[in-house]
Amino acid sequence: MPIRVQWHDEARRIWYQEFEGHWTLGEFRQAMEQSNQAAELVAPHPLYIVANMIGPIYFPPNIIAALHQASLEVRPNICLHIIVGGGQVVQALYALPTVQKLNPHVRLADTTEEALAMIEQAAAEKCSSV
Repeated sequence: MPIRVQWHDEARRIWYQEFEGHWTLGEFRQAMEQSNQAAELVAPHPLYIVANMIGPIYFPPNIIAALHQASLEVRPNICLHIIVGGGQVVQALYALPTVQKLNPHVRLADTTEEALAMIEQAAAEKCSSV
């Protein structure tokens, strides 16, 4: 599956999503459901998600509609969802005011290390500004 999900840490604070190459809306929906299940597992504790987009990513048709639906299903204890990489397409997509409004808890990072630093800052702030 071009989208893999798993725990990033033993404390189960960080959920890791890895997107690679071509993937379908069905695979995207399945990965989002698994992420929501992980959030429910650790609730009410906060969950941070790192989505690593490896190499060239090919978004399926209707991805914006799928992002909208996923935003409606986000569990309240998901504090921050950081997308690492993804290139210009991801940057352009998340620069759209519509996408920003749908996904206000999403941030972009260039590296996993930067994403982890963002998580530590959000955790120190208790996700109050997210």
